[in-house]
Amino acid sequence: MDFILTALIFVLLGLLSYWLVRTNKSNDLPRYRGLPVIGNLHQLLTGNSHLMFTEWSKDIGGIFGVQLLFDNFVVLNTYETIHEALVTKKHDFAGRPTTAYRIGMLSDGFQGVAFSNPNPTWTQLRRVCHRNLKLFDGRNLRNQQIVNEMTGEMMELFAAQKGAFDPRRIVYLTTMGIMIKLLIGKHCDDRHGEYKLLQALVNYEEQVLSAMSPTGEGVELDMFPWMRHFGNKTFKYLKYLCSLRDKLWDHMKEEYSTGGDQCKESLIGELLKAKDESDQLDDEKRKITDLNIKFVAIDMIMAGTSTTSNTLYSYFNIISHHPCIQENMFNEIKSVVGIKRAISLSDRSSLPYCHATILELLRFTTVNPFGLPRCAMKTTTIAGKNIPQGTQVLYNLWALHHDEAFWDSPDEFKPERFLDSDGQVLPASHPNQQHLMTFGGGQRKCIGEMFALGRLFLIITSTTQNFAISPGPKNTSCDPKKYKNGIILASDDYEITLQRR
Repeated sequence: MDFILTALIFVLLGLLSYWLVRTNKSNDLPRYRGLPVIGNLHQLLTGNSHLMFTEWSKDIGGIFGVQLLFDNFVVLNTYETIHEALVTKKHDFAGRPTTAYRIGMLSDGFQGVAFSNPNPTWTQLRRVCHRNLKLFDGRNLRNQQIVNEMTGEMMELFAAQKGAFDPRRIVYLTTMGIMIKLLIGKHCDDRHGEYKLLQALVNYEEQVLSAMSPTGEGVELDMFPWMRHFGNKTFKYLKYLCSLRDKLWDHMKEEYSTGGDQCKESLIGELLKAKDESDQLDDEKRKITDLNIKFVAIDMIMAGTSTTSNTLYSYFNIISHHPCIQENMFNEIKSVVGIKRAISLSDRSSLPYCHATILELLRFTTVNPFGLPRCAMKTTTIAGKNIPQGTQVLYNLWALHHDEAFWDSPDEFKPERFLDSDGQVLPASHPNQQHLMTFGGGQRKCIGEMFALGRLFLIITSTTQNFAISPGPKNTSCDPKKYKNGIILASDDYEITLQRR
């Protein structure tokens, strides 16, 4: 008994010493009050951490540390700190944390482009993806055709609705369909609910987002991976998600292999070409593997669907409650494009009010409030504060996009904040544009930024050209502070009615 008691004391002392060392590694950072040993764990488990961190920043500043038992991470909440980390010191903070057990499990050891650290293969994979996600490059007219075709089908689905309806499924089918055709080169038509690949994507995408939130339920497994051996429900859920992920990839391979020559021009086709080229290299570090391609495809389908679909779904609810903004958009479209010719991406520069509305949508909703966490690749500083190598860094885009000290009435939806006195979109050098960082920045800036903006533009302007949108009988708040919490914020269900113009 004495031996057990002595051993227990030594273990507790060891844990206390380890905790003191970890919590003092960046002791010059301010911290919000927590509890001994567990730190801020109890506060983060409540969810809506982007709102909580925004409030904390008002008390303790734009950069502060957060403690979760033996782990610490840094939260950035201001333009100055976020820009310094993501842009000015982009190489210092280009890493991804490899201590997040949940992400590591779902990405099979941090594969793909979203979760792996920079290396020669990662650079090549990003280059291939970036080249094939362009919309304005003359060599990628195929991508414009894909978006135009799916947007046209969306308008047909909208026109077929009788009375009030929830647009969620149509929005999701459209954004997912665009990504499927981009990835495998085949059209997705699931009007009868029989397309196996789409159903696999829906099942995986809906459930994986909640499991990957950097805070909230499930975070205990990141801190105590050994809990997986004792019936942890998050671990069981992750195993189920991994099986869904593998089924999803099997369906993607099956669709690609049966698609013929048209699939060779798809993103997966280009990745396979890059793999064949890398097989000829002597440098093993630059070779692309089948596992790389699998997780790049899954990264692309997830990143290209969840954020855009939730942003669009939020838009239709917001705009139904802003008839004046909607009419301003329609009048601009009517005077520039007319009501018969289909809108194209080349019209964007001639539709500044519509463009500004999309920029305001991205600011107002901020459906991805933290982006993906970064990791310090070396010991460095932010705002003069010491950041040890390996420190996880969250950048709170919600706080940046709703900063009351910068934005006038940030909780109001006002497209005019992105227009100059002549009604033109503000230049990229304008502070308002610089303070909009939806797609991150630096070495890990979202490679699909222009593709996402192009999709939003075509879908939103085409809908405005064809329909007047009004609220339906089932309402929910337009306030994004009330969205469901997760790695992606999501609006509750609602209904709208459409009137053909």
